[in-house]
Amino acid sequence: MLWALLGVLLFSSLGGGFQEKMFGKDTQALVRQVVADPARAEVATGTLTQGDRDLKAIAKEIGKIAKAFGKADEAQSAGLAELTPFVEQAFKQRRIAQEKSLDRIFELRQSLTEEEWHKLFATLK
Repeated sequence: MLWALLGVLLFSSLGGGFQEKMFGKDTQALVRQVVADPARAEVATGTLTQGDRDLKAIAKEIGKIAKAFGKADEAQSAGLAELTPFVEQAFKQRRIAQEKSLDRIFELRQSLTEEEWHKLFATLK
């Protein structure tokens, strides 16, 4: 029972609040407002769209891990040795999400001017 609770807490906490906000539709719309040049705005929104796709793919993987974790702990008899690999897999996916998000943010930064970058982040706060 304790492991199931730990699993639920771990897997539910892996969602990225900032990441979801950063790559969401609202930020894409904001980029279109902030960036005057349509070509650069398209590049920037494309980066945000790819970041959103990255996060959704990782969330799907985490969902599979969480389901397998729950199945392994269904009888509430699984011990640490049986459940640890699921936790490790989830943390690996979390690290991948962070790395991909950071890569996308750097890509976004390259497509914006300094002023646009500051306007965007001032609004996101």
